Amino acid sequence: MRPTRWLWIVLVLSGPCSSQMMSQAPIGGAPQRVAIPFKLYQDYLIVVHGSVGTFEGMNFLIDTGANVTSIDRKTARKLELRGHDAKLAVLDGKVRVERVVLPRLQIGSIRVESLPGLVQDLSFVDRLVGVRIDAIVGLDFLGRNSFTVDYESQKMVFGPIEVTASEVPFRTPAPMVTVDVRVNAEAVKLLVDTGTQNLLLFERQLRNGLRRLPTRDVRRSFNSDSTSFETKEIVLSKIQLGTADLWPRKAFLTDGNAYFDQSFDGALGPRSLGLKWIAFDFERGSFGWR
Repeated sequence: MRPTRWLWIVLVLSGPCSSQMMSQAPIGGAPQRVAIPFKLYQDYLIVVHGSVGTFEGMNFLIDTGANVTSIDRKTARKLELRGHDAKLAVLDGKVRVERVVLPRLQIGSIRVESLPGLVQDLSFVDRLVGVRIDAIVGLDFLGRNSFTVDYESQKMVFGPIEVTASEVPFRTPAPMVTVDVRVNAEAVKLLVDTGTQNLLLFERQLRNGLRRLPTRDVRRSFNSDSTSFETKEIVLSKIQLGTADLWPRKAFLTDGNAYFDQSFDGALGPRSLGLKWIAFDFERGSFGWR
């Protein structure tokens, strides 16, 4: 069995900052359309340069599966941030974090002042990506403007999005964007997660047809707290997003979702289906792709 590591930083347990985190106010000072280059690691992880407070030249991982932005503990110490303890739900467990208010988060010319966020040890992300990661930027920041991700040109563009031929409505909007997907003709609601490499399904929430599929490989994986959990590889006969049939048809089952809000059935990594361009259109409430 080959060990794997999943990047899953999705839900924060309820606390005093929750309503602020889900604010959908426009980003102050953002131009109509802003293009931001990024580097792609392992063919799916998006890393951009940005700043927190007065510290510039930092590496930010763009993660649409995170609903709250997190910064590394070392960065928080440099900024002399102080907050209060909380717990963060990850696959098969919870990790201790600290709630803080970031003085300013900026990517290119896009910035948010006084953004509620989290402090945690991001060294596991460094190992996964292969470069130092100072912050994981979630949809609390990203979801305030529509944006596209072009994996081929390695650019993100914030601003109005033209109607695309392939799109589906959001099942739930930011800060947790989910879409309806049909897997082997069964409907599942999946989180659109650029921080996930594969199509991941929560086994306990599936119907018997999917749960009983033969497994081709069983892997021991690890969450951000180094807690192990099991994933089982399966092969699907059909994946439909809207009216489109998508490839490849490999997925993973896991039971490591006990600590999550179980209102969705797993996560969809866009690159796992060969998508070259994706769009989060918050004005029209849709997810598009090419």
